[in-house]
Amino acid sequence: MKALLNFLKGFHQSASLPQLILLVYVVNILVAIPLAVTLFDSLQDSFGDSQVTERMSQGFDYLWWEEFRDDNEGLEATFSPALLGKGAVLSSLENLIRWKFLSFPPWLLLSACFYLVMRTLLAGGILHTYSMKGNGHSGQELLKGAAAHAPQFAGILLCGWLSWLVILAPLSSGLNSWVRHTARNSYSEIAPFILNLLVSAVIFALFFLIQMVLDYTRISVVIQERRSLWHAFRAGIGLVARHPLSTIALLGMMLLVQAVATAAYLLLRALIPQDGPLGVAAAFVLLQAFIFTLAWIRCWQFSSQMHLFRYLN
Repeated sequence: MKALLNFLKGFHQSASLPQLILLVYVVNILVAIPLAVTLFDSLQDSFGDSQVTERMSQGFDYLWWEEFRDDNEGLEATFSPALLGKGAVLSSLENLIRWKFLSFPPWLLLSACFYLVMRTLLAGGILHTYSMKGNGHSGQELLKGAAAHAPQFAGILLCGWLSWLVILAPLSSGLNSWVRHTARNSYSEIAPFILNLLVSAVIFALFFLIQMVLDYTRISVVIQERRSLWHAFRAGIGLVARHPLSTIALLGMMLLVQAVATAAYLLLRALIPQDGPLGVAAAFVLLQAFIFTLAWIRCWQFSSQMHLFRYLN
């Protein structure tokens, strides 16, 4: 009941401040535009006046793609059939589970780091805005909150990266190696498949557990005005340790909402034929709506966790 109560409070507060959701959405778009333009120019140069454009409009041209992949490095080398349709979501999950993103081109990794830094600073402003009482919310207050908590939030981000590299990366590498070894020595595909699911579940659980502790640490910085990262981490870890059912239940609700939104997007995306301009435009609008929804879910989670933090303290 505690988790559900604050889950609903977070929904109401996030819905009452749509400008924050729009800001998160715009930041996502601004980071993606340079990468999209660069990849678009490369694809346009590769298509030229050939028949590839027509073949790609009817279905993915694998022969062209193999040649394009072999002739290019950097961002262009990441273009694959997995970026289309539901493959983009599934590919992102696989990259996270197997830590394949560490092998991405340097420019793409640098863009990802820049995005995470911007998102971290933005989180400070959003949490500061949600922590305010009354209706005096403004862009100036958001910037004020982002600047005030920037040092602590940057430190939390670095600690998060360190924990992922020290804990998750070795664990993921070891477990995936074990699964591959089991698959090579197995007479059936069932056992490796089940092991792979279990390994993915363990890695995801640890990833989201670390992320949850980091979120409550950020909230402690804002709500309790902590300047010491050590005390903020103690508050975040202590809250999760004292109230594991409530904090995990709230996280589970937010993950369920995200899963439902993703499933709805994939279902609707599969129903849109893209054999003409209207279909392409509809798929694009649907994708932007999905990205906006993910931004809303993140803001909703921040608000719900902040309400729960106050409730339990």
